[in-house]
Amino acid sequence: MPSPLTDAELAVLGLLLETGPIGGYRLLAVVEERGMTRWAGLSASSVYKSLRALVAKSCAAARRDSAKRGRGPVGIVWSATPHGRVLLKRSVARALGEAREQSVSFKLALGLSAAVPRPVFRARIDARIVAMTQRLAQVRKTYRAARHPALPRGARLLFEYALATLRQERAILARLRAIGSK
Repeated sequence: MPSPLTDAELAVLGLLLETGPIGGYRLLAVVEERGMTRWAGLSASSVYKSLRALVAKSCAAARRDSAKRGRGPVGIVWSATPHGRVLLKRSVARALGEAREQSVSFKLALGLSAAVPRPVFRARIDARIVAMTQRLAQVRKTYRAARHPALPRGARLLFEYALATLRQERAILARLRAIGSK
């Protein structure tokens, strides 16, 4: 079952839980400080759209910023709700176990992994390592079978790239498990 949160909503909800109540302008500054405009694809419009969607899903609440002084419109302070906290935990656990490697969902799940207990984190990463090992074995088997007759250079390069990437991803997962279990 797919996550009811988009990647942008997951990112914004995670930041709301991490920062506590926060104004939109400050939230955008945090997004920029963390480089999330680049690796998570967040923009001002996607952040505000996500905030509105999170309110509609009862994951976030908005209130007027009564402390706002100076010129300009009265600001809004955004915060996560208890329902949002529960949904974040479920979404992070799901993405740790199921999201594709190098996807924004997986990167967000790693960044928000403190939302899930360590045993859940370890179990999800262990399952990924097992799945990665199985995929590696399958690609090796397919590559061996495809070598007769000899593969064209382009096909060989693709197989070698896939094998190297899978081996590296598996090694990275083992390292992440060790770090995340501490």
